[in-house]
Amino acid sequence: MIGLRDDAYSVDLQDIYYQKVRELYLKKTSQYSPGNISDLMGRFKRLIGSEVFGDYFSGQTAEDQFKELILMPPGVMGQLVERIHEQVQAKAGLKKVFEHRSMQRLKAVYTAGQLMQKVSQGQKLNSLLTSALGLTVCPYCNRQFINNRGNKLGSEMDHFYNKDKYPIFAVSLYNLVLSCGVCNRNKGNKEFRINPFIQEEGQEHDVQFNYQLRSLTDMEIVLKSSPQRQAEIDRLGLVEAYQLHLIDVANMLDREERYSEAYRDELRELFSHGLASGTGISSNPFNQMLTDDEIDRMIYGDAIFEEDIKNIPLGKFRKDIYQELKKLRKY
Repeated sequence: MIGLRDDAYSVDLQDIYYQKVRELYLKKTSQYSPGNISDLMGRFKRLIGSEVFGDYFSGQTAEDQFKELILMPPGVMGQLVERIHEQVQAKAGLKKVFEHRSMQRLKAVYTAGQLMQKVSQGQKLNSLLTSALGLTVCPYCNRQFINNRGNKLGSEMDHFYNKDKYPIFAVSLYNLVLSCGVCNRNKGNKEFRINPFIQEEGQEHDVQFNYQLRSLTDMEIVLKSSPQRQAEIDRLGLVEAYQLHLIDVANMLDREERYSEAYRDELRELFSHGLASGTGISSNPFNQMLTDDEIDRMIYGDAIFEEDIKNIPLGKFRKDIYQELKKLRKY
C-alpha cells in the first residue's frame, strides 16, 4: 500500500549488513557446519541455468556473487523468482536444490544466527535498518505502528519471498520488509506480487479508499485496487480492519457539513477585517488570500496534503476520503 525507497540504505549500512551475514554464514555452531559460499553459488547457478547466470550476477568470484545476492535490488530478485519458477516447472528435481545444506544454512543465518542482534556501538541491526528507512508505520496496512522501541525492541520483519520456499533469499536485504505484527502473521507464507520496494508496482496497483452510504445509519468503507492487489488486501484482512474507522469518515462528513461555504466566507471576512475593533490584521497578505486548501488544513490537519504518508497512520485512507468529500462541494 505504501512504497518504500530502494535507495534508503547507505553504502556503509549495506556493508555492515553484508559483513554480518557473511560472518554468520561461515560460522560453525552447535547445530550447523560452516556454510560454503562457492558451493552455494555453484548450486544456484545450476538451478537458474549457467547460460543466464551472468544476466543476474556480474561478479567474477563466488564471494562477489554472494555479496550481489545479499544486496540484490528488489526488481532483479523478482526476475530471479520468475526464472526459478520456470526452471522448477521445466526440470523435475530442481526444487530439491533448495533442500541442500548450503541453502538451508543460509536460511539459518536468519532463523538461528541472531542476524538482527547488536552489530555496532550496542545498536541492533534491526534498529539500524528501521532508522535508515525512516519508517514507523506498516507499509502493508498503513494502520499500525511497526512497534520499534529504540534499541530494546526492533521491528518485525516480513520475508516478501517466503524464506522456506526461497531459502536463497532468506537474508537478502531487500527481501526483508518491516511490518506490523498483524500483517506479518496474516501474510504468513502467502506469496505476494506487489513489492513495497518497487515504486512502479505500487503506483500501478494503487489502493483507493472510498465510502458507501447504504442508508442514513448504514455506511461501509470500500477499498478498490487491481485484482493482484485485491488478493493481498483480502489476505491481510484490510477491508474488515478499515471498517473500524467508520467513525473517522463520519467525523469528516460532519466537519464538511459544519464548515460550509458560508462558514468559509465568514472566516475570510474575519481575517480580512481584523479580530476586534481597532485591531486590523489585513496588512498580512496571507490573511487576504485565505484559500479553501488553507482552511481545509485547519479543519482536517496536514495529513490530507502530505505526499509522504508512510509515517502517518491512516494517512492514505484520510487523504482519499478527503478527496471524495471535496467532490460533494458546490463551490
